[in-house]
Amino acid sequence: MADSPESGSRRSQRRRYSQDELLLLKRLEEKPAPPNSISPGNGDAEEFAPRTPEHHEPYPPAASAWGCYRVLRLMTRAVTWLYLLGFFGLMVGFHFWGQANLTTAALMYTPQWIIILPGLLLLLPVLLFDWKSLPFLLLACAYFGHSHLDFRFGGPVTPPSAGVKDLNTLRVVTWNRGQGKGASLQVVKNALHPDIVVLQDQVGKATYYKSTPEYSEFKDVNGAGEFVMLSRWPIVSVELLGIDRTQKGALSSGRAARFVVMAAGARIAIYNIHLQTPRGALESYKRGAFLYGIIGLPGTPWAEKRKSYQAFWDSQMTVAREIGERIRAETIPVLVCGDFNTPTFGPIYDEFAGQLQDAHLVKGSGVGYTFPGDTGNPLALFQPWLRLDQMFASSHWEIRRSEVIEAKAQHLPVVADFHLLPEHRIMGGDIPASALTPPPAPTEALPPNPP
Repeated sequence: MADSPESGSRRSQRRRYSQDELLLLKRLEEKPAPPNSISPGNGDAEEFAPRTPEHHEPYPPAASAWGCYRVLRLMTRAVTWLYLLGFFGLMVGFHFWGQANLTTAALMYTPQWIIILPGLLLLLPVLLFDWKSLPFLLLACAYFGHSHLDFRFGGPVTPPSAGVKDLNTLRVVTWNRGQGKGASLQVVKNALHPDIVVLQDQVGKATYYKSTPEYSEFKDVNGAGEFVMLSRWPIVSVELLGIDRTQKGALSSGRAARFVVMAAGARIAIYNIHLQTPRGALESYKRGAFLYGIIGLPGTPWAEKRKSYQAFWDSQMTVAREIGERIRAETIPVLVCGDFNTPTFGPIYDEFAGQLQDAHLVKGSGVGYTFPGDTGNPLALFQPWLRLDQMFASSHWEIRRSEVIEAKAQHLPVVADFHLLPEHRIMGGDIPASALTPPPAPTEALPPNPP
């Protein structure tokens, strides 16, 4: 039976005034009317009867928008906290296990900004949909920049003057010259006028620096193994140490040299360090061998493979501990410089940073990356992404400057100024008079950076 025009008009009216009818129904439920009473209005009792499911009205636009917002908020919160759990888990692995685990050891050498990139991308969605998670995400970003990347604001405190005027202050340059790619040491030393230059990967080069007139300002030049030192102050002794013992019992070249120098009013020990490069080990992980650090648990078929791949890192940590114990036993002022071939976190770095001052953390600026100085890696934005070349000082020193110098080389040189505190100066005694004379004054002003 077809609906009458009056019936269609009534349904149209219900749809138009549905909100008013709902309010009226709510009042009727709160105060029921007598069974035979007639409700006011221009309809019959059916108009006010409870609606069946087919009469339900669609959600208003505001309710639909709120539902979408809640879904987005839940999704954003879930993704954010999954990321934060993974992020802090990785930070714990880097800083507490480091080279002690095959997986974290391999991941330590990747461009670290990749780790924080998802967190940066999440900042805007979290701000819009889940602001309660924003403090935790900002905390992760702040920790990553300050404590993981070691980012520091500011710059050198020592003004670029003509050399170091204070005789109790040493300007030291460290540089791994093995992959210099033609970069000139003369350009660097003429611009910086260092008192001491410590070089790595320079086997047999000490004679060259002694006999070359361009380096005549250095009063003493000495070397041991691959390590060479050029000094304006007398070098008293040199000793090769840190012998790397392989699994077969053979001995490799020393991983450090200890120089004793009469300078800054005292006898000081300067350690020139070059730990073994992990390049070969990292190359062998390209097919996923680094995952043995996770799946190679004792009792599994991969346990022996994990042990085999882990041997290199165990050897690195052993050599670092031996050198660290030697430094810990020193009773005179100590400076430690060189190519440590390790990022600035993990047990190898902690062996030195735990007992000495890191010059970059005290007076450096930026992240201080030194390797690779000349790279075409797009994942690293064509910039260095590791701080392998480092400088440390014992508590006898006040660090006044630390700076990475731009050069076209695989490793970038680092310069730092160390001021020996008055209570640690020993004037006289067994120090020869020649050691107490000032170094030759440079002939030109020191620019902030080499040309």
